[in-house]
Amino acid sequence: MNTKQLLFKFNQGINWNAILSISHRILSIVVSYSLYCVCTAQDYNLWANTQSIIFIMVLWIDGGLRKSVPRFAPVFAAHQVTKVFIKYLTLFQGIALILTVPFLIKAFATLSTTLGNPYNLMPQVIILFFLEGIISYIRLIYHSYFWHKSFNERYLLLLTAETIIACICILWGVDPLVPIITSLKIMTGLILILLTAPKIPAIINDPAYRNIPVDHTENIKSQFMMHTAAMWGSNTIKSLSERNVTLLVLTYIFGPGLANIYKIANDGAVVIYRTLIKTIGTTDTSLLAHSQIIGEGEVGLQKAFKKVSTKVVGLCLPLLGLIGGVYSVASWYQYDHIVFYIIFIVVIGYILEVAFSSYERVLEVNFRYRYLIYAYVPYIILLISPFLIPLLLSISLSSTITRITCIGLPTLLIAIRCVRLVSTLLMVYFARRLYDLTFPISLRTCIYRILIFYIVGLPIGLVLMPVLRRIPTPGPSLSIRGLSV
Repeated sequence: MNTKQLLFKFNQGINWNAILSISHRILSIVVSYSLYCVCTAQDYNLWANTQSIIFIMVLWIDGGLRKSVPRFAPVFAAHQVTKVFIKYLTLFQGIALILTVPFLIKAFATLSTTLGNPYNLMPQVIILFFLEGIISYIRLIYHSYFWHKSFNERYLLLLTAETIIACICILWGVDPLVPIITSLKIMTGLILILLTAPKIPAIINDPAYRNIPVDHTENIKSQFMMHTAAMWGSNTIKSLSERNVTLLVLTYIFGPGLANIYKIANDGAVVIYRTLIKTIGTTDTSLLAHSQIIGEGEVGLQKAFKKVSTKVVGLCLPLLGLIGGVYSVASWYQYDHIVFYIIFIVVIGYILEVAFSSYERVLEVNFRYRYLIYAYVPYIILLISPFLIPLLLSISLSSTITRITCIGLPTLLIAIRCVRLVSTLLMVYFARRLYDLTFPISLRTCIYRILIFYIVGLPIGLVLMPVLRRIPTPGPSLSIRGLSV
């Protein structure tokens, strides 16, 4: 494998990730909003929280593999030990899934007690959890070796079929919807596994990694385990302010009503964020890791970083301009819907984080754990503040939660996004200082691109405004004026 082949694989991976991520987000929001319209608040919240519990636990038990496997996959391939690597990886994931089942049962039982569970979904939830864990693992192997096209095209076909069938069930008024939609997801997952798992031996025997010079003295197994543990901690910390955890917390504090509104708003924001993050996927880590195997030293790192960051920033700048244009039109029309403001706050925070994410990948690939910890300090302080404030001010936890909710949901979300952005900028500072990595696009070019798409966003906002005005207002207690909830 040479640099030209590597860049071709990278571009192909980005393109196929873009196709799948855009399609996945659109299809997901169609199903989510359709269920929101036809289900009771209790049923919809049960479905939404069930999905959140499953996916957040799949994220937590991956053990940091989403970042460590793409980092070490080319290393193990170059050492001709990919088969052993995948065997132990499979064993680890299987054990992790089994050990997590009691926690899944406990979490779902608690949810059922709070919201009610008239459908006895526990068996379906456990099956879906196992299938999602296996799919996540298979996708990780495919993407770590740049086999994006083979996996993504099958996933997209099945996802489209699942959405069509789900919409037919919703339109026909099939009852009960929640168990049927869950069963449909189980069937989709099972078919996807049967179609993709048999191809793993071909990935193991990929000839592209033969005859690559390697250092046989380094202990790659211990490095891999250490890196996995570090990335596990990083992913877990970040997940504590992501939508799946936040939805559970808001349900506990505010009840299903406001939590459902947040769910719908966040789904709208995630259409953009997940499109970005899934388009990038593991290609940034994989490219940086593969460039280390090919071997060009710091020059190779800077070339790979420039390629990754240029692509990432090129995706983010147009979105910033478009969103700015739409928001300006909403401000002129004094559009005052809480869902719109939540979408705007969350999506701007997401885009800014993604725009600088390449610097974080560089620190991760080069095992700069100490600097990652430094960058997470402001974010960790934010997470523990609900428990720290009662100790410092000698007040109860319930009183602290009441004070936090009184500032309003939009203000609370702004605070969370700002602190996360501070952590991101600290990573930028450390990476630039250690590796002399410059931002791939000049400030003038950034402003120019944002302005162009800002102008494009204005007519889009004018077209959307009549549609947005038809969305029912949640009520006076949820108005934005005064930032009250």
